[in-house]
Amino acid sequence: MRLKFYKAYPEDHWTIFQRIAHNGMALFALLYQWLPTLFHYLLCKRNKEYAYETAICMIFKNESQLLNEWIEYHLLIGIEHFYLYNNNSTDNYLEIIQPYIDKGIVTLIDWPYDHGQLGAYKDCYDRYAGQTHWLAYIDADEFINLQNDNSIN
Repeated sequence: MRLKFYKAYPEDHWTIFQRIAHNGMALFALLYQWLPTLFHYLLCKRNKEYAYETAICMIFKNESQLLNEWIEYHLLIGIEHFYLYNNNSTDNYLEIIQPYIDKGIVTLIDWPYDHGQLGAYKDCYDRYAGQTHWLAYIDADEFINLQNDNSIN
C-alpha cells in the first residue's frame, strides 16, 4: 500500500499570495479600527487629571445601619470618593452620611425610581466617569477585599 501526502496549501503561488494579502488586510483593518483608541488610552488618558483616583458608586435603600462601617472601611483601603444614590430611604441615612458630605467625601443623589439600580449606575457613569480614574459599582453589603496590598491605589 502506498501512502499519499497532501500539502496544506496549494502549490499555486498566486493563491498563497492572495491568502497573505487577505490576512494582511484583515490585520490592517483591525489596527485601523483600534489604533486611535489605543493611542488615546496610552497617551491621553494617562496624562488626564482626575478629581479622584478611585471612587465607588452605590445605590442604597434603608441601609443606614451599614453605611458608616461601609464608608469607613473603603476610606481605609484608599477609596477617595463615594457617589451614593438614595433610593427612597426612610431611615436616618442622612444623619450618617452628612459628615462625609460636609467633608466632600460623599456626593448624594436622590434616585426615586423603582428598580432603579441600572439607571442609577448609568447616570453615575454619564455624570461622574470623567471625574475619577477608577470607578467601582458595588452594593451596600459588598466590600472590596484586597488580597496583597493595604491600599487599592
